[in-house]
Amino acid sequence: MISLYIASEYVSDDYVVTMDCNFTESDKVNIRINPTAGKEIADDLWLRIPTWSKAVPSVRLNGKEKELGQNEGFLIVPKEDIASGAELEVCIPFGITCESLPDGKNTYAFLYGPYVLSARLGAKKIMTKPHGIAVVASAGRSVDSDEISIVSEKSVEDFVGNIDKYLIKRDGEAEFDLIGTSKPLVFTTHFNQYTESYGIYWKLKF
Repeated sequence: MISLYIASEYVSDDYVVTMDCNFTESDKVNIRINPTAGKEIADDLWLRIPTWSKAVPSVRLNGKEKELGQNEGFLIVPKEDIASGAELEVCIPFGITCESLPDGKNTYAFLYGPYVLSARLGAKKIMTKPHGIAVVASAGRSVDSDEISIVSEKSVEDFVGNIDKYLIKRDGEAEFDLIGTSKPLVFTTHFNQYTESYGIYWKLKF
């Protein structure tokens, strides 16, 4: 069973499973299954369908498209197809999703696949102050307001429902341009944000 897609290798007495992927560059996961000499794979392979996937992932088995059955949120690769080893390419459709604060009406964060996005706010207004031993804390806000006015749709709900039209990924980059609003912003994957101020949750208004 594979439930987490991350570059790794699993070695057992019966087989080796190697997984290569880098979701910041590609939506594809390459999986190699090699049984130990003289042995065969005796179990089906279960591949998790991520909750963030925009559709059911497609799978190529040894270079050919393979239709797979599903069970409890997993794709099932029959053991007969991998008994003597196999190479799989799993393509997981990425897209933009929105997550609202439970206690904040119309306050949203944006995600690309499994990655939280945050807006680049620059380093000009970064100010810090002492906050305990060897700790500093922010001494001010990097933006005057965390509100974003929508100018492209008739409601916040319509904007969120069509977010793929308004938060657009740049080709070959983990950068996203927010358009259709009063405040154009550039977002990136949040784990890359360590040199400047950032904003994650934004209040959308119409």
